[in-house]
Amino acid sequence: MSSALVFVDNLRIGGIQRLALDESYVLSDLGIKCIIVTQEKPKLYTPQLQYFSEIEREIIEAKNISIKIFSANRLKFFLDLWRLLGDSQEIELIISHSLRASFSLKMFKLIFHRKDLTINTKIHQIPSLVDKIQRLKRFIYAQFTDHLYCFSEAVQKTWSSQFGQDLSKLLSYSKDIRLLRNGIYLPRLPELRYPAHANLTRPRLIFLGRIAFWKGLGTLERLAQESELSKFDFLFVIPVFDEMSFKELSLLLGPRMSVIAGKSVGDLEINVGDIHLYPTQYGENSMVTESVSLNCLELLGVGIPSIVTAGGQVTWTEKDFEQVFFEVNWANMDDVLNKIALASKFVMNRDLHLRLRNIIDIRNEIESLRSI
Repeated sequence: MSSALVFVDNLRIGGIQRLALDESYVLSDLGIKCIIVTQEKPKLYTPQLQYFSEIEREIIEAKNISIKIFSANRLKFFLDLWRLLGDSQEIELIISHSLRASFSLKMFKLIFHRKDLTINTKIHQIPSLVDKIQRLKRFIYAQFTDHLYCFSEAVQKTWSSQFGQDLSKLLSYSKDIRLLRNGIYLPRLPELRYPAHANLTRPRLIFLGRIAFWKGLGTLERLAQESELSKFDFLFVIPVFDEMSFKELSLLLGPRMSVIAGKSVGDLEINVGDIHLYPTQYGENSMVTESVSLNCLELLGVGIPSIVTAGGQVTWTEKDFEQVFFEVNWANMDDVLNKIALASKFVMNRDLHLRLRNIIDIRNEIESLRSI
């Protein structure tokens, strides 16, 4: 049996970690032995942090996926890598979500003349979200891969212009970066619920992800004050509950607010009439915005629409997505309220749902990588 390696810094709850596990699930379904390599020691785990590797332990074990924990120390990581790859086993695919791991893999490949190893590295962060020094480090490390990919058109558009004119000559030597859209492992999603007593079930505005300023915490607090949204409850699905972050929301919403921490989407009950909010705001210095997250794709896969930032559907451009992603200017509350009203009346028909699920299926990503 051939093997595949998926490198990721850790398996905490997060978008990169979600993608790494979904890739592993598909590879296992294809009959490929998958090994996930992380760089975080178990003794560093803290009680407040939640890990997908624990939440989805049953799936991981059922699919016979191995998780190897390598040292974060560069030299020890290299030795761990040598122990894993030193027996010359057949490696069909390597996916790296870690630039540090990609660098070590490249060194291993050169030193031990392993021309059979092809390193596929994926960039997940829009350059404008980090400072210039960090961007430069990431840019240099990104050159130590065989194939370089990004999840978003926004990343691809800003990759060669992220330093302005300061380092234009350096950028001219950059490895080409190609778009490889993310995907979802669809079998793990819950089925959309049609409550028997729909008139007794209040629709919800759902926020799924980390509470952060660039994900619109201030916007959510303003929405909580809108009387036109009084018919909605608010559900926050987050990795870790931070009481201070929810202090204002709790005062505004009272019993209309509920929080689920440390769960995956597969553990949720999603109802017809629920709406997902993704109020990303990357700031004035960002040249482009990516409005559609993995969370949007997950809930689309279940069957509910998302309210997203206007002008940021640069990656998922198929016309069908315009029906399920309602673009808004979050600074214009009338626009937001109008789009929420429209989304609340939206019911996804079966044909549209199937077409969209086929597009976001993570098998598309894996097939692209295997075909190279």
